[in-house]
Amino acid sequence: MASLLQQGISAFEKGDTETARKLFEQVLLADDQNDRALVWMSRVARTPAERKLLLERALKANPANANARAALESLKV
Repeated sequence: MASLLQQGISAFEKGDTETARKLFEQVLLADDQNDRALVWMSRVARTPAERKLLLERALKANPANANARAALESLKV
């Protein structure tokens, strides 16, 4: 799974958000509690509501995920 996640991150960093989304979806199909994949998936979310839901899921899976917490806080501003 780490390899798929890393491929998704690389695609995202290259600006290929559709490929990144597909790769993050594959990771989440195998492990729907993968908080790192949920945070990355939130970056390619199609709506603010989807982004919020993904970040909330990431925090539920791992309450110590600082990236998820900070991103969720930024949505409230």
